[in-house]
Parts: sequence; C-alpha cells; structure tokens
Amino acid sequence: MRGASGTGNTVISESLLEHVGAIRLLSDVERKRLHALAPTTDRFWLLPGGGHQHARGHGQNLCPPARTDRALQAGFPVIVDATFLKRGQRESSRTLAQETS
Repeated sequence: MRGASGTGNTVISESLLEHVGAIRLLSDVERKRLHALAPTTDRFWLLPGGGHQHARGHGQNLCPPARTDRALQAGFPVIVDATFLKRGQRESSRTLAQETS
C-alpha cells in the first residue's frame, strides 16, 4: 500500500486482509516501536513531529525488509502499509516481493 497519510490506505489494507489472509506490516506500528511505545497507543503526539518527523528526516522505510522477508519466506502473503513517498522505498519493497514470489 502506498499513498499520502490519511488517504485511506489502512482502511483498504484492512479489507484486503480479510480477503487474502495476509500479514500486514504498518509503518505506524514500526514508528511506535522505534520510540518504545506500545503498538496500540494513540499517543503520536508524544513523538517528535507527531511521530512522522523521524521517518521523514531520515528518509527511511519504517517497515524493515527483514521482517517482510521472513513473513514471505514462511509462505504468508504480506501487505506493507506505508506512505512510500520515495521511489527507492517502493522499488526495494517491489524487488523483495518479486524475488520471494
């Protein structure tokens, strides 16, 4: 999944999960993990820049390829839910998916 924050990516990926039985990796959860917050916390306001500044400032894909790879290698369909604003982030995830399928 890719697209600007707040445009419905997570809602759509939730629907897909129910149909294909996939594992979903959420960049929001990974961002919380980086800051030692529980995945279910709604306290993004506790993070610098509301939690998004860290990711933007470092230009990183917050869904680690190793985590995605492990799920794919185990035979699970995977949905990575992140903004993927930079082409390189999209390409690396696409390459990983193609190499594993």
